[in-house]
Amino acid sequence: MSASNSESASRAEGLHVRLQQGNVVLGLMLALDVIRELELLNTSLQKRTQTVEGMVSAVSVVQESLRSKRKSDHFEAVFKEAEDMVEKLSLEPIALPRTQRPPKRYSGPAPAHRPASAVEFHRVEFYRVLDKVDTQLTDRFMQPGIDALKELEALLLTPTASNVERDAQRNAEKYPELQWEDLKIQLAMFKNKYNYKTTADAAQLLKAMPVEVRALFAQVETVVRLLMVVPASSAEAERSFSGLRRLKTWLRSTTTQKRVNGMAVCHIHQERLDKLNSKDIAQQYIQGKDRRREIFGSFT
Repeated sequence: MSASNSESASRAEGLHVRLQQGNVVLGLMLALDVIRELELLNTSLQKRTQTVEGMVSAVSVVQESLRSKRKSDHFEAVFKEAEDMVEKLSLEPIALPRTQRPPKRYSGPAPAHRPASAVEFHRVEFYRVLDKVDTQLTDRFMQPGIDALKELEALLLTPTASNVERDAQRNAEKYPELQWEDLKIQLAMFKNKYNYKTTADAAQLLKAMPVEVRALFAQVETVVRLLMVVPASSAEAERSFSGLRRLKTWLRSTTTQKRVNGMAVCHIHQERLDKLNSKDIAQQYIQGKDRRREIFGSFT
């Protein structure tokens, strides 16, 4: 392919040259050291059963783990692993990148700083990534709005003891939709009658109630609605849109709008789709035409 003049050949050749460099191997290993934990956090935050309190706790655990990597011993272990891989694969050794001198209007007459070794240079860059990730997690998840959601969720999920009733009342009074005296009675009845651990569990209980019983917990339903309109994670909705984008990329040109809509619905409701009997669906498809019956036979 390298002898070809196509665009794909040029990209492949450039990628091959890059992957021969030890600096690229080290960069990938350092990035993987951070991304693996962020992927675990993403998986945790995308669960439907996630709570605001649990979300913040998971973020704190990941932050502590990433901060523990900001040590010379950890970096040198990853650097040694990368060096061993470079030597094993006979790649270009890890080296300092080419020095770029900043403009004099920024640095003045002082000489430009140059790291003494590749270890020193890459350690600084790795720490910079860790600091950036930590700052972004703090900015996104440690906000006043998150604290307000935690307080509202605590009304629903935390047992209301007498020593914290005053705090619960103060939290409830922040919302004009809530009447504390009614909410206090309804929460006591709801928590005594039903077992639930998340807002989603409480919502399912309310949906399954007869109208007359549900009317007894009008204030509890209001709390659930307030929490449900601000979900702990929007990843599920974002996944559905990205899935539709992927469908449009390579299927849309040969697929009707009706069929694209059907595939998008199947993608969004994967859990319900998994519960269907595939043999029944196949049998229904076969019975649509005689030609299909001749080709596929029967699934019963």
